[in-house]
Amino acid sequence: MSFDFRDLWHWEGTLGRGTYALVGLIGFALKHNLDRIVATAVFHRKWDLFNYWIPLEQAVRFTSLPRREAVFLATMLVLAIPFIWVGVALTVRRLRDAGLPAWLVALFFLPVLNLLFFAILCVIPSRATASSLERPPSGSLGALLGRLVPASAVG
Repeated sequence: MSFDFRDLWHWEGTLGRGTYALVGLIGFALKHNLDRIVATAVFHRKWDLFNYWIPLEQAVRFTSLPRREAVFLATMLVLAIPFIWVGVALTVRRLRDAGLPAWLVALFFLPVLNLLFFAILCVIPSRATASSLERPPSGSLGALLGRLVPASAVG
């Protein structure tokens, strides 16, 4: 299956684990560097990987944020919107490819747990590959774990 830039924006179809992993890594690298450049050059703030999980000092009091903080947060949100769209669209397509329920896309928004979710989606085989092997009923925990364990004697 060929993949081009237009495929990032639509929700139809499926997406294999290799393409999902590659696009995810490239997207994360682009997003992080864009955030770092904007935070450093425009707002004179240090930005590193942990800023995605460490809440801003005053963000919990969003009604009383200083103007500079509000502008910073709004800017970062606007920068994130296309990446959120692409991430959710590709995750829905990957879930469909793996034969998993689309509602699991909600895990995309859970900090830290989403990293484990992404790793599982990068490892779990496509439904066509998984359906050729005898597995527990889909939707069960056994089905999910069964797809991760190789069917060979060593597995």
